[in-house]
Amino acid sequence: MAKTTKKDFELFKKECKKWIDILGLKDWHIWYEHGGTDDGNIAEFITDSAGRGCSIWFADEVAGEKTNHDIKSTAFHEIMEIYMIDLRNMALESCSRNRVDDATHRIVRMLENVLFPKY
Repeated sequence: MAKTTKKDFELFKKECKKWIDILGLKDWHIWYEHGGTDDGNIAEFITDSAGRGCSIWFADEVAGEKTNHDIKSTAFHEIMEIYMIDLRNMALESCSRNRVDDATHRIVRMLENVLFPKY
């Protein structure tokens, strides 16, 4: 396991804010925390969709080597999931969590390959 630094965390927050600006997610209040993720997760979040609040955690340790590219793509990934949270919540009303997770991550991965490299 590799420790993440304050510099890594600042890069993560900067990248999150960049994608928030690009996507226009100005109706959200977002808090950032360094540490507190489940084992194996580089980042994770929890939202209050009705109140438009979100907490995002960035791991204090990651498996293997960490690069700036990894940190930036993780920030992109988390913000894209938040971007789709309302649609995801609606889908959960009629589909299983696994199906919704799979569909969400297919879209995020496609956008990582198409949109992320352009910015």
